[in-house]
Amino acid sequence: MPTASLSTPVLPQASQQQQHFLLIEDEKGRRVVNLDAAAYSLGRDTTNSIRLQSSSVSRQHALLLRIPDPTTRQYRYQIMDGNASGQPSRNGLFANGQRTRLHELHNGDCLNLGKQVRISYFVRSGLSPQQQQSLPPVQFRSIKQRHTDPLGTRCFGG
Repeated sequence: MPTASLSTPVLPQASQQQQHFLLIEDEKGRRVVNLDAAAYSLGRDTTNSIRLQSSSVSRQHALLLRIPDPTTRQYRYQIMDGNASGQPSRNGLFANGQRTRLHELHNGDCLNLGKQVRISYFVRSGLSPQQQQSLPPVQFRSIKQRHTDPLGTRCFGG
């Protein structure tokens, strides 16, 4: 009878794919966000992929980044205080009550952005297709997105 080698990782089946969620509580109320993109920006500004409603949140408060885990064929998320240029937020990022600049997220983590926004992070496996479809996706906007002046891209002298 064959036995499994200790060095061979047990990889998840398709039915065991993980779903990552944020439960966001801000001045807008409570909402669930399904995470499936590689990066999200969080803040008050309308250009953020996850817009937060609170005067204590910076316009570009934090970045959420997906990190692959090749040993499990899954991924996890990290949250970083500040914007894509490295400028920290005004009121900070707190993970499980501790101020932090970078935090690897684990199931059940509680985040506070500013004084009024609370975000809980969850990972679930084995959701049915109906459950997955009932989660509202986030409209993806690249964190590298820049607004350009169309006239500024024309050649001079022409």
